[in-house]
Amino acid sequence: PDKIQGLISKLYVGHVLEVDKFYARDISEIIHIIDLDGAYIPNENIVQGDNPNGEDKPFYTESTIINRSVSSIEERNKRKRDNIAALLTLPKGRIRVWHNPDNPKSKQSTIPYSLYYFSTNLDHFIHNDANLPSTGRAKVNLAEVFANGFIDDLDGFISFFVDDPASAGEMTYEESWNFIRQPGVASLQRHTNIDILLKRLQAMADEQ
Repeated sequence: PDKIQGLISKLYVGHVLEVDKFYARDISEIIHIIDLDGAYIPNENIVQGDNPNGEDKPFYTESTIINRSVSSIEERNKRKRDNIAALLTLPKGRIRVWHNPDNPKSKQSTIPYSLYYFSTNLDHFIHNDANLPSTGRAKVNLAEVFANGFIDDLDGFISFFVDDPASAGEMTYEESWNFIRQPGVASLQRHTNIDILLKRLQAMADEQ
């Protein structure tokens, strides 16, 4: 968690500032979208076993994570929870970035930052399948069908998320995070708060 801001600088922001020569003020906001992967379930809901699909990766149900190594999932979940906690408590909702991430003494700036989630993952919400195979074209084919269905239909794309009862709905940004982080299995079920982002962006566009 103490290195997460520097990592985001290195992966996403440093090149824009140092190489592309944008100013930090040119970036209106960093919007970060993540898969929760069941990070908030109790450890007793992590079950030792083989993936029923024969893949060497965790298998997700609505209430459990099945994996050959229970301890590795426990460690992964704790790391993700700690990182999310650090990002949700950034002072004034601004993330510190280094203009040259390889040089900690380089110029620093702060940029507005927000974090949104899918749980268990994006495939779960869009395709209602949290365990799509990581090889082959099934995942790609489904993504292409989804994209092609909305490529000329922005309102339909927004409605897909906003009108879904599994979205955050009337919750605020903070409430949506409090909901998904509560003890239990919500982070393994089909939820997202991406609708909050889409409604916010749509309101901004309407003001133009």
